[in-house]
This record gives sequence, C-alpha cells and structure tokens, in this order.
Amino acid sequence: MMTSPTGISSTDGEWATELLLTQRTSALCDIELGDIIDYPTFSTFDPETQHSLALLVCPLDTVQNPDHPHLKSIAQSFFSYNPNLTESFEIFQNNLKEGLLEKETIDTMVKKQEDDRKTFDLWKEANFEAVWGDQIILTGEHVAGLSTHISLTELAMLREIMPGDFITYTRFFIANKAQVQLTGRIKSIGLKGGIDVVIDRTVNPDGSGSKRGGSKRTKQQRRRAPKRARGGRRGRRTRGGDDDDDEDDDELDEESEVENDDVEESGESRLFKNVINLGELETAFLDYDGRVKKGERPNGNAWKSFTLKRGKDFLGRLFDVRQHLYFKRNKTYIERND
Repeated sequence: MMTSPTGISSTDGEWATELLLTQRTSALCDIELGDIIDYPTFSTFDPETQHSLALLVCPLDTVQNPDHPHLKSIAQSFFSYNPNLTESFEIFQNNLKEGLLEKETIDTMVKKQEDDRKTFDLWKEANFEAVWGDQIILTGEHVAGLSTHISLTELAMLREIMPGDFITYTRFFIANKAQVQLTGRIKSIGLKGGIDVVIDRTVNPDGSGSKRGGSKRTKQQRRRAPKRARGGRRGRRTRGGDDDDDEDDDELDEESEVENDDVEESGESRLFKNVINLGELETAFLDYDGRVKKGERPNGNAWKSFTLKRGKDFLGRLFDVRQHLYFKRNKTYIERND
C-alpha cells in the first residue's frame, strides 16, 4: 500500500499513486525506499490495514497485534534486518526505470503471450504428460528412446531372455574387413539377472550345429585369444568330453555365484559367466573371435548387433525385444515402420 505525503491527494499530479508505481518518471526511482517504507511509517496504519499487509509477507515475519489479538502485524525486524526486502526495492526501482511497469509495456507483453498461446493446443497444455495419453501411436524411434533404461539383466529377470535361447552377434568391421558372426547359447541366468553364455563357432545362427564358413581363427589366433572375461582367473579345460557335460554344467552353475569372472573352455566352446550388460557381452564375443583388437573396435549400438532365437521362433534384435517389453509395460501401441 502506498501512502501520500500529508496534504497531497493520491490522485494529484506526480504524486498520483498510479504514476508513482508505474511510470519511469516516478519520484520513487531515485530515492532510498528504506527511508519511507520502515517500521515507524508502518505503525501509523490502522490495525486492519496492518493485518492485510501482514498477510502478504512470510508468516515468520508476522506477530500478533498486542492491542488486537485477533489481528496480525509485521515484526519490526522485517524492516530493519531484511536483505530480501532490500533486494525487492532494487528490483522494483529497476523495473520502474526501464518502463516495465508502464501500462503500454504490460499490454504489449500480455498480447505477445496471448499470441504465443494461440500456437498451442490449450487442452494439451492443461493436460500435459511426458507422453501424450496412454494410447498414443508412437514410432519405433520414440519407444527406443523411452526404453533405454531397460537393462540386459532386467530382460533376463523378466524372462524376455531365457536359458536355452540362442543369441547371435553379427557385425561387419570396415577397417579390418572382418565379418563377425557368432552364436552363443544362454546356459543359465543368475539370481540378479547375470547371464552365462556358451559361445561356440561351430553353431549356426539358427542354433544348429556344423556351422560352415563364418568366423574362422587360425591356430595362432586361438592361442592369442583371451581366456578370461572381465579379469577373472584363467579358465581350465574340461576333461572327459561330452560324457562329462552334465557334471561340468552343475559345477559351473555352482561356481557362477562365487567365481563370476571365470571363463571355461572346452574344445571350440567357451563359457562366459555372469555377463550383466551388452557391452560386456559384445567384448566377450569379439575376444572369442580374436580378429578385431580392442583398440580397433569402433563404438556402436550393441542392442542392434545381437539377435535372439528361442526354439524355432526368431524374436528379433535385442533392440526390438527391449522395445516390446516397454510396450507391454506401458500398453503403448508401437507403429512399425518396417
């Protein structure tokens, strides 16, 4: 509330309240506002006016009016030790000087805001969601972005990836002119979603044996190929061939919870244990292949390099499997752009 000097009407000339509070020529622009908006001036107001002003400030700065207990007043400390009030004075005076409080300026800003608002759907603005509605038609690219938080271990724990599935890695490396295509079998899944994968170059992408062509290594490459994943102890070859497979599997399952960095080799196959992300799995496949050194491997989206097969059913890329999991969770219709 603005008071007028004694004997001067609040509507007279330069002291008119509207001019004082809005015009860049206002007398309030260059004076010390703390000298006129202080506790002694506030104390001259009647109790009802003090109460109405007290409702505009923080409750911590208010006190009960001692003469009128049902009314509030503003504490003296609010005017004496209040850097926020001082800052508010500065902002108010700057806005006055720049003409931001003049009626013409405000009208222009309001009109611009209304014009901008016309370019939006007001209903959508009022009902905004991260995604427009539950049944919106989304392209695969949109869902891909929304599904990136779904991890490999989450797919495994939700049985989107299951023991017995065949997972195939396919990628062409231009610099090395190497076409890597290897298939692994999901052997088991740990309690926290880590997967054990058996990679065997003799297995075809469809899960059948006796693979012809594809990735081949020389004896020298096989000797140089890493024998462990993620820094575990050296793997040991199993003995007894196929006759001991069941016994070895039981032993590996027990060890996967303890020695989760091991790699087990048997002939052309190699078991990588407790893989928890696709980058790690891609590294395992490339280390097994042995032709593309780590320093020569460009960045890429591993989710698009792996495909999944369950029995006779081809489930697509893990990129697609992840999108469909998002679809099932959110009941979102995915528009296929194939």
